[in-house]
Amino acid sequence: MIALLLAAITASGSLDSPRDWTMFRLAPSNNAVVRGSLQTQWTLKTKGAFSSSPVIAAGVLYIGNNAGELYAVDPISGKVKWTYKVSNPLMSAPIVYGNLVIAGEGNEMSPTGSS
Repeated sequence: MIALLLAAITASGSLDSPRDWTMFRLAPSNNAVVRGSLQTQWTLKTKGAFSSSPVIAAGVLYIGNNAGELYAVDPISGKVKWTYKVSNPLMSAPIVYGNLVIAGEGNEMSPTGSS
């Protein structure tokens, strides 16, 4: 289960600031950008734990879990827009490039490319 902590939700239901979420590993002590108090706005149950960091791009939160599921979530409501399943855990933060969401899959047994 993840809990997204949002700094300021305005009455219109939009993020106050910034447009792209900049909090590292969802810990208030790691973020010098978001002001105000943080409160849990929603939670999302998934089939696996998380090793990756979430990314927000163009108003969508992307996160992959250790069960190999990539989630696209509305960061305001917590509603899942879509999911995509791969064979291995998603252990790194997704990269959003244009209309592509790139997620690296692997696990502790994955080759590093070095010999």
